[in-house]
Formats: sequence, C-alpha cells, structure tokens
Amino acid sequence: MPRLRDQFLQALRWPGSAKIPTILLEFRGHGKQMSEDNRVRERTDVPDALGLDADPDDGRNWMEIRGTVIGHRPDAQYRFGRTIEQGDWYLVGNTWKCRNYSPPGTDDNKFKQDEDNHPDNDHIYVIDGPGPPIPPNMDAVPGKQAEIPRDDRPNVGEDGYMITEIETVDVKLGSGSWTRMAGGEIKWFSVTWLEKASGKWRRKPGTENKIVAASLDDMEIAAAANQPPAVP
Repeated sequence: MPRLRDQFLQALRWPGSAKIPTILLEFRGHGKQMSEDNRVRERTDVPDALGLDADPDDGRNWMEIRGTVIGHRPDAQYRFGRTIEQGDWYLVGNTWKCRNYSPPGTDDNKFKQDEDNHPDNDHIYVIDGPGPPIPPNMDAVPGKQAEIPRDDRPNVGEDGYMITEIETVDVKLGSGSWTRMAGGEIKWFSVTWLEKASGKWRRKPGTENKIVAASLDDMEIAAAANQPPAVP
C-alpha cells in the first residue's frame, strides 16, 4: 500500500519529464547508525550500529549503502546488483594456506532481503554484513568456503577473511529494459582477522578488522601464493 500511495501522489505532481533518474551513492560504516527510513532494519538479525559487530561470537562487519534518487518518476523501478572478489586464508604454525578464493565478477546477488528499493524520502538502500563466526567454521560452506583439512584444524592460529564488493544500481522505466543509473556503482571491502589467544578465538587487535569504501588489491596473486594480501 505505501508504494501504491507514493506512486499515486507522485503521479499527481509529476511534470511528465522524459529524463532518466540519477543516483548519488553513500557508503556508511564505522561510527554510523542504520538509517531510520531503511526498511531492511526491520530484520531481527540486523544491528542498528554499523561497522564491527559488537557480538563477541560474530565476526561480521556491517555496512549500509544509501542511494539518493534524483528525479524519481512514478514509472521508475530500481534494483541493486552485487559482484564480489573474496578470499580466505588460515595460518598453521608459520605457514599460510588459502582456503578459498572467488575471482572478481563472482555474482553475489541471490537474495533481496538486504535491499529496500522503494524510494521513501528519495532514498533506496542495500546492506551487507560479511564475515565469519567466532570461532571460525572449519567445515565446508557450500559455495563460499572449502573445508579446512582435519590434520590442520588443531593447529590453526589465525584466520583472515577478505572481500571486495561492487554494488550497482539499475533503473527500469515502465515496461522498458533495465539500464545502469548514472552514478550507480560503488566499491567497498571488508576484512575480518581472527586469532586464537590462550586457546580462545577473538578478533585480532589492531587495524585488520575494517569495512570501508575502497577495494583490496592483489587478492588473486595472494591466493596463488598462499599469502594474504596487505590491508590498506
């Protein structure tokens, strides 16, 4: 009903412009709160505070992308898309091993529960909270992580999860085709670095744990070399 009401009210004042809407994307992470008009925040598993999850058993890092739609029309629909490059490394003794690597362009847009595509207050949203549990799951996760070999498991001392994501926004006018919006692309990355200290897993102190608007370099090289990349 809110969507139909909004379409009706905008139709009354819409000047009939043929212009295609554009969008300004804002990345929101550390130190920010989930936006009040973001309907995804109604999910019970989504925290209000963005950045590193405060739960000591959760290694997820939370972010929100707020899109400000400029020139919204009542016949316009919006959708987010996401591709990733992702890697996992673990340390056994003094030896690093790559557990899993997904190359750039890997599709990661199977679910829509993390999107609010209705432009209330001219805003649309997408959220994500990538990262492992604490302690890290050493079994296989279908489509995401390979199993850590049984002989390695007792000696794993660190675990590094890194991901670069590219979020895109498309628009569709009426029965037309989906096209990329002007300004409709943003990159961000997340790093969760865990260590075992005195027999207990925790986030590794320091700057390794972060979620920011940028991209990680050399992940493919790092995967082939079994050595995690430097984190900027």
